[in-house]
Amino acid sequence: MLTQHSVFGTIAGLEVTALAIFVSLGKPHLNLAEKILFTIISGVLFLEVAMILWMINQERRVAWGDSMQCFQENETFLRTFLIIIMVINWALILSLLVVHVW
Repeated sequence: MLTQHSVFGTIAGLEVTALAIFVSLGKPHLNLAEKILFTIISGVLFLEVAMILWMINQERRVAWGDSMQCFQENETFLRTFLIIIMVINWALILSLLVVHVW
């Protein structure tokens, strides 16, 4: 469990780093498509980090003995959904780089 959350945190950190490098090494002025993609990626990243923190809190509550039957039943779906969000965000980051290059 701890390793899985470490992996999720590492991936989110790499996404933040990719965006920071893009902004710091990019042209002085981004075009409209790049600005839109960057805004969408930032929003999805915020959602992703919030979901990671929420899941960690829920699993901590389960570990301390709270009866959270609904969370335990939906845990697999939530993890899969989080992984899909991460894949989508990486695809958006790659599309941002492609738009920037073209």
